[in-house]
Amino acid sequence: MFNRSLPVPEEGLDRRYVLSLLRKRTRVRIALPLIPLIDITFQLLLYFMLTSNFADPERQLTGFLPTNGGSTSILLPIHVTIEPVGPTNGSAQYRINKEMPTQDVEKVYAALAARVRSTADTEIPVVIHADQEVRWAYVIEVFNAASSAGFTAVTFEAVSSKQ
Repeated sequence: MFNRSLPVPEEGLDRRYVLSLLRKRTRVRIALPLIPLIDITFQLLLYFMLTSNFADPERQLTGFLPTNGGSTSILLPIHVTIEPVGPTNGSAQYRINKEMPTQDVEKVYAALAARVRSTADTEIPVVIHADQEVRWAYVIEVFNAASSAGFTAVTFEAVSSKQ
């Protein structure tokens, strides 16, 4: 760090003064070149932006709240009722149009997909009747099943557990 090739201080000079001169003369300044660093940073940013895969956006939840007047439809709606099962509502039971209940959402999807295949009509309203005690995850499962089956008019209706 110090340049030792300088002459040794003579007898009459103050040693501290000479050492301070040595330090001042031999101090090496390190300069970090910032322009190449900035260039590389922008190149990396551009690389990662161009090579990254963005996830497809989730489907938009197109639900409609029930109104007091209610609209009359020519098409008979499909009613899917969701009721809680168990003391802690840890599961749900699904029923389509007063049929036998099931606890498997895949059976709900299969029934809805069969309805689309048989009628070839995706405009049939699907009304999800969810008990207030049902966890929201089970309601979303039924909504996803109806959307995946091809139905475009999916609405919700809250059903009180105390009727």
